[in-house]
Amino acid sequence: MKYEFQKGVAFEIEKGNRVSFWNDIWCGETTLREDFLGIYLRSRDKEGLVVNHLKWEDHIYSWNLKIRARVYDWETEEIENLMQRLQQVHPSKTEEDKMRWTLSNTGEYTVKSMCELIALAEGVENYPTKLVWEIEMPYKV
Repeated sequence: MKYEFQKGVAFEIEKGNRVSFWNDIWCGETTLREDFLGIYLRSRDKEGLVVNHLKWEDHIYSWNLKIRARVYDWETEEIENLMQRLQQVHPSKTEEDKMRWTLSNTGEYTVKSMCELIALAEGVENYPTKLVWEIEMPYKV
């Protein structure tokens, strides 16, 4: 169930001090580890936070992938694709990271959306959402 929960959580990066660079969803729809496995396997900091991969000079930042050894020609394209993805993120030195629930329109966690996610993960088709969540019952019995 932990895996299903993680699939519903995404982060908005600010400082990057609470989010795993490779293992959390924060830059795109999936983890960087899933999309760039070759680079992940060569990383020296597989469990590091986003902040560990940022280098700040004054108010300008750059990304440090912390890759072991040299980069081979066949890896260049994958690294370029990762760097393009990272360009979409604009971290901050002062604001805290934000967590949002991707399965609701408001970004806030709901039990209903989690149940629907579990039902999908378990292969339950046509989950009776209305029967469970929209049934009319008296407040007091």
